[in-house]
Amino acid sequence: MNKSDVKQLIAESRLDEAIEAMLLMAQDSRHETEMLQLSGRFREMEKQKRMGIESSGDLDRTRNKITVALLQLLDELPAGATVNISVSKPPVSTNTGGTGNGNPPVSTTTTGTGNGDAKPPVSTGTGDGGSSKTSVWIGVASLAAILAAVLFVPCPSSAQFFVFRLILALGAAGIGSILPGFLNIDTGVAKAGGALALFTLVFLLNPAHLMGDERCKKEESVSLTVFVNGKNGQSIQPLRQQGYVVLDVNGERKKELIDDKGQASFKNLRPGDKIRHVNVEFSEPFVSTRPDSVYTLDASGQIYLEVALKHLGRVFGTVLSRDEPLGGVVVLVDNTFRDTTDATGSYSISIPETAQRSDPEVKFFKEGYRLEIKKAFPQTNQPLNLVMQKLPVKKR
Repeated sequence: MNKSDVKQLIAESRLDEAIEAMLLMAQDSRHETEMLQLSGRFREMEKQKRMGIESSGDLDRTRNKITVALLQLLDELPAGATVNISVSKPPVSTNTGGTGNGNPPVSTTTTGTGNGDAKPPVSTGTGDGGSSKTSVWIGVASLAAILAAVLFVPCPSSAQFFVFRLILALGAAGIGSILPGFLNIDTGVAKAGGALALFTLVFLLNPAHLMGDERCKKEESVSLTVFVNGKNGQSIQPLRQQGYVVLDVNGERKKELIDDKGQASFKNLRPGDKIRHVNVEFSEPFVSTRPDSVYTLDASGQIYLEVALKHLGRVFGTVLSRDEPLGGVVVLVDNTFRDTTDATGSYSISIPETAQRSDPEVKFFKEGYRLEIKKAFPQTNQPLNLVMQKLPVKKR
């Protein structure tokens, strides 16, 4: 199999087979790590699809992103890259359960013999009496279980609700398997027909969620605690009881005070809410180091917000003497970083990140002038200007 074969697999949306082939092609190369990451991302997407915890629109966008990434990475692989595996092309059959679109049949939509012959699929609604009775009993038992759940568990947890949702879909599929006619659906990600189509439809539409009790939604709410820390988990002392945390939740702006423990608490949120644009409001220019991050609220309800002061990497200004620019002044920051003023009296000193702090010491020295020592506050982004005084001339 060469790159053209893999590209054909991607074009046919057979991403799992394409990823398997590209993993072998990228083995022991600089692209191996990137392929492993794409493979993990694809598996996680498939898991979310099975569990129904992401909308079909989000899954489609994720799948499209993975497809684009695979095509870009495929172009970067060596032109002669090949792998010694074979991928069988799915047969094009006319007995696709009435779809009529020429696409390869999905195995879950038929109940054929499974031996690869071209015999038409056997409808689940016209099988023997034992099979029909089993389907009916499965459907009735599932619906009875849901009825009992409604009576005895009026406000299920997220895990319980998922199980109920699965049972409801199974019950619908069991009853639907004996009904006449044939249902065929295409979600854009997968196709299904017959009882499987009914199962997919009920599971994705999730009708129980549409009739959710507001009281239950309130009981499911959780509190979000935002822990404000500096870089590398360091505590930011000045922010305690002085600043605010601001965030967007599902398009709504929320703002809470930072308490004496360096935390801000938000009430009445639900697991799965998207937390965006988490930042701080404070008199000094503290900002989030990752302002574009999007957090998904889980049951723990905790977010660690890393903040830092801006502008700490530069100290600058102008030195004068008798209202005139003073050149040749040596300027030292923390006795380590230096510059000399030019003819206009200006200086600018860059400070590496490892040495940055909010109140560095700045010394100004020039022969014949009094030594000056000042504190700089670079986070204000204001110049540190100075007027130097000449030393008195000693009389002989």
